[in-house]
Amino acid sequence: MRADLIKEPTGQYKFASAAILVDPQTLVTNRQSYGLLDYLGDIGGLIDALRYLTMIIFSPYFNFNYQNSLLKSLFRSRSE
Repeated sequence: MRADLIKEPTGQYKFASAAILVDPQTLVTNRQSYGLLDYLGDIGGLIDALRYLTMIIFSPYFNFNYQNSLLKSLFRSRSE
């Protein structure tokens, strides 16, 4: 025997239900991003941080050029 789910909503054949509630209030979220350069600028170390970062990136290139110039000066051929 089948239960009438309109008269008795807790009948044995009920397996799912959904309720849709409309809320007239609107939730607005504002988001801001805060980057590493902004943080370093706020603490006052932006210029120093960029200088150290540049030194770290370019130090292998400068060391190679320095060692290359030393080797050239040590093993320069002499013309007599």
